[in-house]
Amino acid sequence: MRVIKNDYILDWENNRQAEIVSLTSKGTIPVYHDAETKDTDELGLTMEDVAPLLMGQACGPTNNIEPAKKIVHDMVNLAIATLRANTHLVQPTPSFCCQARLQSTLVESSLFCSARCDLD
Repeated sequence: MRVIKNDYILDWENNRQAEIVSLTSKGTIPVYHDAETKDTDELGLTMEDVAPLLMGQACGPTNNIEPAKKIVHDMVNLAIATLRANTHLVQPTPSFCCQARLQSTLVESSLFCSARCDLD
């Protein structure tokens, strides 16, 4: 994750690498761990010091603030449009038994396949 480097972030990067590995391997974001386990007033930190201020690609496309309903609606519509535009890329493949039937004249594979596919 790209963040603004402040003293708090640099402390994590320079002095707490083992903690980063331990926490992230458990699915915990380090800054959230500190927020839950430490008192920022005692540490002399402000919210701006602790908050991972996103930078780069993580925040690039954000040009305005929209309601969650609109964001989800736009995402679903984009997904639908993408799927519809690419349906030509999806081609059915015969199942294994049907491939065997196409390559062989064995009665057994023909009987097995006829019950499972539409090649008859």
